[in-house]
Amino acid sequence: MLGLLPPACSLQSGHVKFLRFPANQTRPHTTATHYFSLLNLCENPQHLQQIHARYIILHGLHQNLTLSSKLIDSYANLGLLGLSQQVFNSITTPNSLLYGTILKNLSKFGEYEKTLLVYKQMALQSMYPAEDTYPFVIRSCSCLLDVRSGEKIHAQVVKLGFDSFDGVGDALVEFYIKCDGGFENEKGMIQRKFKDLKSRWNSLISLAVQNGKSEKSFELFKLMRMEGAEFDSGTLINLLRSTVELKSLELGRIVHCVAVVSDFCKDLSVNTALLFMYSKLASLEDAKMLFDKMSDKDRVVWNIMISAYYQSGFPKESLELLMCMARSGVRADLFTAIAAVSSISTMKNIEWGKQMHANVLRNGSDYQCQFIILLLTCTANVRI
Repeated sequence: MLGLLPPACSLQSGHVKFLRFPANQTRPHTTATHYFSLLNLCENPQHLQQIHARYIILHGLHQNLTLSSKLIDSYANLGLLGLSQQVFNSITTPNSLLYGTILKNLSKFGEYEKTLLVYKQMALQSMYPAEDTYPFVIRSCSCLLDVRSGEKIHAQVVKLGFDSFDGVGDALVEFYIKCDGGFENEKGMIQRKFKDLKSRWNSLISLAVQNGKSEKSFELFKLMRMEGAEFDSGTLINLLRSTVELKSLELGRIVHCVAVVSDFCKDLSVNTALLFMYSKLASLEDAKMLFDKMSDKDRVVWNIMISAYYQSGFPKESLELLMCMARSGVRADLFTAIAAVSSISTMKNIEWGKQMHANVLRNGSDYQCQFIILLLTCTANVRI
């Protein structure tokens, strides 16, 4: 590693030590490559600024574009985006490499408006970044929901032939999903790029759900099936989340049928998502039928069903199911207690509360204090 250090500094006890030059000393001859290597070793903001001020500027290398690009990255990697921008602004004639470096870092730091502004400045000079920079620019459009800029950049990407690159294609599809762009554009991008790649389809459907595009998730699923791509449990779980958002019991039942036909009903995560869907859409009968058929029931499953009974106006059945849960050997948690205390409060039956309290004390739990507080709140409305 010592061989990488320029004559202007030395390494002692694992730290870079900067040497002082006498006023009359001739500066040693160094190349940009030496400082490029030194920047790779720098992990301290103060040392980085010293290298920049004492050596790069002192040796007249501050207009070296490759070195300046590395310096921009180094400042950004240490969280000093402002200094990265100062380095970029100090360059009299930045090239596409330098523009690409600052664009990536601006986007990484969430400076999406500045990213697009710098990109437009670059385009006005008839310069365009490399293909690995475009995902950052396109995602800036996505985050700003800037459809107009995104469509213009899409057109430029196609002209440059960069739309065939995976990262660019992924970013474009994400843009059209987030911004509700034309589905035909999105459909074309997906068909060209994803084909039967299951993980990509799932990530798209998940992205649609996360961005509140529940109807879009079903459009993507339909397109996925038309392309002959296989789906998995994650696909079904995301679709079930969409049915809850859409408040569509009919769609939920369709997804349930798909799960049955595809033999996913043995999957605990799919069954849990189905049970949650039925409980949220107030279909207690469907929820109970599914719950009774499930051979594998964890604490989450019990909690969903206990809560479903209470929310549907059956507090007694909710508490009876809680007792069944205890007999099955599954330990309750705070979420179980919340549903139980709510049921007790609704029934105005302190005896159930005493039984619950005794059960908690007998079995021991990390939520004893929270349960007691809930129970005390409940008893405020119950005559003992």
